[in-house]
Amino acid sequence: MFSNLVNSPKESILYTRGLDENKTYSVSNVLVPHNIKEYGGLVNMILPFHVNPSGKIVDLASKFITMPSEIDNYVVKGSVLNNKGLLLNPEWSASGTNEHVRTLRDFGSRLYIIEENNE
Repeated sequence: MFSNLVNSPKESILYTRGLDENKTYSVSNVLVPHNIKEYGGLVNMILPFHVNPSGKIVDLASKFITMPSEIDNYVVKGSVLNNKGLLLNPEWSASGTNEHVRTLRDFGSRLYIIEENNE
């Protein structure tokens, strides 16, 4: 029998190099909706009734309903991005979700777009 203690996800920090330290940048993630079938039995945590996560109800619902991606939007100085990094929204850790919680699958990733602001 194998068991070990799993820590909650660590803080995620986005680091950059080479940005103009005197300019301001907008940082946002690419929104990618999640198929509700990816959540398996967790769908029962949000439904008022129990469903089979592999059943026809979830299969049909997944054709019309998706779980929205988190929204990460920041306005940050280049000096902060280059030297300290940007602390991203927390990753899901089995304690609820909202529009600011990052939900990643195993080995998942996010794409962030960094654009210079014209001031």
